[in-house]
Amino acid sequence: MRILLLLLCSLPLACTAPRESLDDDDAADDDDSAATGDDDDATASDDDDTTDDDDAAPDPTVTMVSPGAGTIFENGAPIAFVAQVSDPTYPVEQLQAAWTADGTDSLGTLPVGFDGSASPSPTTLDPGWHDVEVRVTNPGGGTASDSVSVGVCDWAPAETFDSTLSGWTAFGDASWDPSGFLELTGNFQDRAGQLFNTDDVVSPGDVGIRFSIQTGPNVGNGADGFALSIIDAADPADLAAILATTANGGGLAYGYGGPYGSLVRDALHVEIDTWHNVYNGTTELHTDPTPDNHIAITLDGNPGDHLLWAPVPDIEDMAWHEVVVDIEGDHIHLELDNVTLIDDTLTGWSFRGGYIGFSGSTGFYTNVHRVDDLQILDECLVP
Repeated sequence: MRILLLLLCSLPLACTAPRESLDDDDAADDDDSAATGDDDDATASDDDDTTDDDDAAPDPTVTMVSPGAGTIFENGAPIAFVAQVSDPTYPVEQLQAAWTADGTDSLGTLPVGFDGSASPSPTTLDPGWHDVEVRVTNPGGGTASDSVSVGVCDWAPAETFDSTLSGWTAFGDASWDPSGFLELTGNFQDRAGQLFNTDDVVSPGDVGIRFSIQTGPNVGNGADGFALSIIDAADPADLAAILATTANGGGLAYGYGGPYGSLVRDALHVEIDTWHNVYNGTTELHTDPTPDNHIAITLDGNPGDHLLWAPVPDIEDMAWHEVVVDIEGDHIHLELDNVTLIDDTLTGWSFRGGYIGFSGSTGFYTNVHRVDDLQILDECLVP
């Protein structure tokens, strides 16, 4: 029996594998083919994607032109931002430029100019450092951005003298008035007073000073006047010693040098004189350059040396008048009520800084001498 089976299997096609086994092999081949087909499809799809990427339009470019990084602007000054834009595909005027400050504050979205420039409207920013960004977008959705950091500085606020004085020291007949100003003499005879900030000093170099004055009511025969002084004293004790030597009358309670004393201290004075001093050897140790009321620049405690001066209209009207003094190097610009009275140079002179204050005096003739709203612009700081 075994011999017969062996003979049968030796014949061609007599013995074959079961049908199920063939079916399994065919399915495997089909699976391989399907897998290969899927891979081919995926490859084709990837090729299509690559083609799409290659066809995408390039992004635009943008460069912030001005202001430069780190530029500082005074508080309240409008800032003009400018960027330059280009695009390899679209005309630049079809692009939009969106401006923001500090990531959230919109400064506006505007079309780019035909020349490729982009600018928002000039804007003001609060004191501090700010990051300003411009982002441009073309019609195809391409974007580019650039940014710049700028600072906004602020000056120390004006001293309004609305509350009890802090850091200020009164000498002689001067006092703080609860109405919110400094009173140097009152409308009384033979008075002299000074009020100085003894806590802080004004720095040397360029500086701007603003303050308001009020005097009167004795129009035409009021006296004597007052002065802003910045004295380069060693300390508050030295300042007090200097002020103790000052002369009344024509000395306006700041005269300690020249014909009024022998002390040597660097100082700048802006005097507002309402009495025509003529040398008499006692209370008036100099003669004024004009019989009119005048404003003058003097130095080093010497009221008799009017280095720069100008006549002023009658200010003994009990109205408040603003005085502005700006110093740049050896140049001094002075205004009274927005009218320029002095705009000249003291060749070779430099501002030394020091303790700032006011003085005033009366004699037989009198006036009140009041000061308010002092602002010192010596350093604009970015908070």
